[in-house]
Amino acid sequence: MDHKIETLDSRPVRQALWKHPVAYLPLIDEYGQGMQDNGITEPRTGSEWVSNVVLVRKKDNTLHYCIDYRGLNAVTTKANYPLPRIDACHDCLGGNTFFPHWT
Repeated sequence: MDHKIETLDSRPVRQALWKHPVAYLPLIDEYGQGMQDNGITEPRTGSEWVSNVVLVRKKDNTLHYCIDYRGLNAVTTKANYPLPRIDACHDCLGGNTFFPHWT
């Protein structure tokens, strides 16, 4: 699926890279490689848009891989038609339990 983020004429957001503890670097590489292997991301060298990796500690003491997109979000044109609320979608299903898949 193709997706385009409209930023109009704003300059590219390039965050300064953050330092991570040396012990976290293999974990960051592992997450990144896993996303590439599954076709979620693809490598892109020389991009003017740079956002940092953030590792957030969860309640079970594991680390969650996140990206800090606050700079990109600040220059993104907001959608006029946001996604519907998930609870409204569930209410429309009317208690059905089987939903055929059409292609």
